Amino acid sequence: MKQIPANCFEWHIFENPGPVTGASVHPSMRMGPFATEQECRTVLETLRAVPTFRDTSLEMRKAIRSREKRIKIRLGVRVSPLARPDVCWDANTVDISSRGARLADSGDRVKLGEFLDVRYGPREAIFRVVWIGPPSMQLRAMSGSNV
Repeated sequence: MKQIPANCFEWHIFENPGPVTGASVHPSMRMGPFATEQECRTVLETLRAVPTFRDTSLEMRKAIRSREKRIKIRLGVRVSPLARPDVCWDANTVDISSRGARLADSGDRVKLGEFLDVRYGPREAIFRVVWIGPPSMQLRAMSGSNV
């Protein structure tokens, strides 16, 4: 059997929602992709400190790396750091895929590794900042999935 090189894999964090009960039901969370198992484990540990995920069953999964097409689209969104829900600002997307979005108009408000709640109308998703562009571009890239 042919061995697949380690750099052909990516890692994800999935929420195992368990039994469905009452009005507190929300779609399962997925975060990723992460380039290494260690990076994924580090994020998983930091997620356990966030109140939203403290009592949630989270698991890591390994998958073959895939390339997704990014769609250039400008959508107005509302951004708030998970650690500081009282702080929020308006921004807009530069492009999106099912795994993440790049934002403009975030200024110096976000930090690498920070988790953000990004809202578009009634929809919201939690993203982790995985790349911060040059200050002159004012772009911020997020990676994550719908919550």
